[in-house]
Amino acid sequence: MTNHWFGQIHGSHTNLFCQTVHIYGDQTSLVESIPQHLHIQGRLTTVSLWDYVQRSLPLRDILILTLTCSSNDPRIRRTFSQYVERMCSSKHANVIAKYPQIKSIRTMYVLAADTKDCPTKLLSTFFLPNSFESKQLFLIILGSDKKEISTKPSIQYKPITSQTSSSIKDPRLNRNTNHNNNKPAL
Repeated sequence: MTNHWFGQIHGSHTNLFCQTVHIYGDQTSLVESIPQHLHIQGRLTTVSLWDYVQRSLPLRDILILTLTCSSNDPRIRRTFSQYVERMCSSKHANVIAKYPQIKSIRTMYVLAADTKDCPTKLLSTFFLPNSFESKQLFLIILGSDKKEISTKPSIQYKPITSQTSSSIKDPRLNRNTNHNNNKPAL
């Protein structure tokens, strides 16, 4: 399998070596914009995050990446596993610092790969499974650009004229009707 992204997530006491396992969403071009080093800036509850993602769905491009540890070193793998366990038990997501030079990404979040608090609409939109292999993370990316909503009507009405000579036209539909035809001539 080709890794779509690999890099490090830096916390106050943790450096996680990560790689992508799977990508959920349409705008995979956003993956190319993810910096190799991500820095944790703050946190919020997973319920608040999923609510925000659901409200952003009609407005922004959203990607969800599942991440695993990219190192074979047992000590680094253990650190990754402990981090995922802490994220699961705390029911919080970490907010990734913004990168002003990267215009295509609005915000990013890291949380344990768990869909217990995920609204069913998001599960079906992204085709997310109900359960994930243990010791995985989600990296959620919200794009900066607003989704383009088509203003063109999907159905266009194009009336056609009848081609049969036997059809009778309603006089009200005739644009050239002179409404004074019924007045007597002077």
